[in-house]
Amino acid sequence: MPTSPTHAAPRKRPLPNTQEWPPLPGTSAYMARQLAQDTATVRQIVTVLQNCAQQITPLVAQLYFTQGPLTVLDCAPTLRALADDIAHDDPQTLTELAAELTRAG
Repeated sequence: MPTSPTHAAPRKRPLPNTQEWPPLPGTSAYMARQLAQDTATVRQIVTVLQNCAQQITPLVAQLYFTQGPLTVLDCAPTLRALADDIAHDDPQTLTELAAELTRAG
């Protein structure tokens, strides 16, 4: 049964735009997002280094010949120190870099 022009179907309302658009490159919002992403990645790297040091420690403890100048003896302490340096220094450095780029932009 054909509909007459006076009985047209009601118009559907458009759905609200719920999509978040990424901030434009060079804006302070963009720099803030990049800073958050880089900081999260640095935290992941710190965790990987710490886990690696934990895995190496018992392996090194199994070694019998530890009196010689074996580089392997320094692996776990070096990884822990590197993880500590990264965790302490890099987030601040990233913040400073983001601030510089925001001022320059």
